[in-house]
Amino acid sequence: MIEKRWKAQERRIARALNCVRLKRGGEPGPDLENEVLKVEVKDRAELPAWIIAGLAQARGFTSPSQLGILVLTSNSTRQALVVMDLRDYQDWYVGTPRKERAGK
Repeated sequence: MIEKRWKAQERRIARALNCVRLKRGGEPGPDLENEVLKVEVKDRAELPAWIIAGLAQARGFTSPSQLGILVLTSNSTRQALVVMDLRDYQDWYVGTPRKERAGK
């Protein structure tokens, strides 16, 4: 049986963030969680190029001791969203250095 892509993505992200994937059977709730995170995973065939470019621009200006993030804002809401590369999040907050992950 072929697994749906979104399920595989949820499993991949759960491993990356040291989370448990929650099987909800259509009930509301997060896709993944651990002691400090509640995670919703949204998988798309392609991400908008302007988001990828904006994050690349922010990351391009960083030194090893800095974290490059993209902040998205809108005229229609006071909310601001932070976008960052999952690998950067792992390095800064999950504690799995990139070298160790490369061997897996």
